[in-house]
Amino acid sequence: MRSLIVFALLVLVAAVSYSQSNALAQEHALLVKDCKLIKGHAGRVVAEASEPELNRDVALAHAEQIAKSLKDMEWHLEQAQKLLKPDQLKLVKQHHELLAKSCETLKKNSESLEKELNKSNPDRLTVKKLATALRQEMTTASGYHDALRAKLGIK
Repeated sequence: MRSLIVFALLVLVAAVSYSQSNALAQEHALLVKDCKLIKGHAGRVVAEASEPELNRDVALAHAEQIAKSLKDMEWHLEQAQKLLKPDQLKLVKQHHELLAKSCETLKKNSESLEKELNKSNPDRLTVKKLATALRQEMTTASGYHDALRAKLGIK
């Protein structure tokens, strides 16, 4: 009878661990998607700003999508963090701190980009510079995220 109880407890622990890792992997997959969307839209803004004449409306639409994806990314990062056990939180604390700094930089650049594009005559070079900075910071943040996932054993 004891062996049956021990077996049932092991199955229960395995099921709980699996559901936590599955939900965690799903949140991190959504984070990767958000990162790719931000980089993609920033790339489109760079392309628009590289044209002889900036199509302000198109660039602004991409900038708005960057801001939306950035909010989604922060939310998914927060949700993923909530799923971590205390020992996992300790293991990836530095990665979360680096990601938080990157998120702040991304927010500032995103706000500056939208502010510039909301001007009646936005400067193409400023727009291109801000969008390039967004792409570069997103690449840096993606590296932090990849390292975090590796530490947690998430593919």
